[in-house]
Amino acid sequence: MKISPTFALTMLASSLFIAPHAKADYVYAMHIERGNSRIIEALATKVNDTQFVTDAELVSGADKIFLLDSSVTPVAKVLATVSFVDKQNRLAVLTASSVNGKAVTIALNPQGPTRQISLLLGGSQSDSVVQRYEPKKDLAVGPLYVHTMRYTDKQWAAPLVNNCGELLGISVYESGVFSRMNLPEIFAYATGTAQLKSVLDAGKVSYTVATDVCLSDIELAEKNAEEARKKVEEAQKELEQADKEAQEKLEAAKKEAEAELEKQRLELEKAKTEADDVAKKTAEELEKARLELEQLEKDREKVNEDIERLEQEKKSAEEAKQLGDQQKIYLAAGAAAVFLIGLIIFLMVLRKRRAAIAEREQQLQQKQREASGLEHEKQQLSAELQQLHRTFNDILLDGVASDGRTARIKISGKALAQQGVQVIGRESTQVDYALAEAEISRKHVQIILRDNRVYVEDLKSQNGSWVNNQALIPHQPVELTQGAQLKLSSFTFTVTFL
Repeated sequence: MKISPTFALTMLASSLFIAPHAKADYVYAMHIERGNSRIIEALATKVNDTQFVTDAELVSGADKIFLLDSSVTPVAKVLATVSFVDKQNRLAVLTASSVNGKAVTIALNPQGPTRQISLLLGGSQSDSVVQRYEPKKDLAVGPLYVHTMRYTDKQWAAPLVNNCGELLGISVYESGVFSRMNLPEIFAYATGTAQLKSVLDAGKVSYTVATDVCLSDIELAEKNAEEARKKVEEAQKELEQADKEAQEKLEAAKKEAEAELEKQRLELEKAKTEADDVAKKTAEELEKARLELEQLEKDREKVNEDIERLEQEKKSAEEAKQLGDQQKIYLAAGAAAVFLIGLIIFLMVLRKRRAAIAEREQQLQQKQREASGLEHEKQQLSAELQQLHRTFNDILLDGVASDGRTARIKISGKALAQQGVQVIGRESTQVDYALAEAEISRKHVQIILRDNRVYVEDLKSQNGSWVNNQALIPHQPVELTQGAQLKLSSFTFTVTFL
């Protein structure tokens, strides 16, 4: 089985996560009051719970410095003190307590030229790339970031961050004379990352450094694309293995079914042969009994003739008695006695024959009943053989879970046609098709074939079943049609009749 291009592209697109823009929740507005009653509005960046970093030139000679905490209503105005100043590197550290918000994380390495950066301007941000490093006279000792992002006169000391939101440096204006502060016209400047860490270390200011190098959007996309490609390859291998195992199981089940079918066919042929032998034997015995019955009828007719003859002789003896012929009377009496003895013997023989015929008729009736039972069994075996030859289209269930997991179930149409029911669930020893997911019940649903139509019935599953977004009532079958959506817990399957 191969993964479709659409599925691969979907997985790839979901993996190409671009790092979000940095949030300015660690940047605070700052009011600086000076002796000439002038208030300078600028920015400060939080580096730990109580300390903030800004441009040293801004706080030089300030009477009071306030940080504005906009996380509360009304906005809190918190007094800050200068705890450390490095004029050469143009950085100052302020201390203020009870200011809400998270501290910034400082980048592990400086950002090289052409790499993406952002300038956080309080409530907004400006995006660009690093142009170059260069030392700027009257600004700082070490190299500075040079970029093209603009800021206003209320956004002095805006923090420069990479696309991971990690602090690279603090913006500084060009003039060293406070009264001649200039806004950037083309290029703007920010202190270097190494300078920033050096100043914080010198002032014994605690701060957090990123553990990993921040990747650019392109690098991150390439990394995620490579990971997605590996996941696609792994999924392809798993699907191929699952398909191979399913094919092997199907072949084994097919061979087992064919062997069972051949066994039942041989048993049916054997039963048919035995039934034919019994029927033939029964017919022969019936014919023999018929001949015996005809012979008994002939014997009965002969007995009747003997009775008529004896009656005639008796009549002759009576006539002889009337004539007084004593000798004839004796002869007639003797003949009558002989006749009576013969009649008694004949009646006894006839009674025995009739008893034998009745017994024979009972035996024949019993054999007829046995033959009828064998014929019924023959018909039943024939019906079972026809059932074994029944078949139906295979049914393919292609599913995907809400979290992206996939599953596929192929229901054998032949097994469904022969058994009438196929069960789907988690417990492989209790169902025909196992779906090894914790959210699937041991016996979740059963697929039913009735009058050449397919139905699905929920078996009181814990997480429920749906057909085309309609919840199934347990033990109430609902028809499945081509293209229907069958949902088992969080897995949604598309029904396809192959």
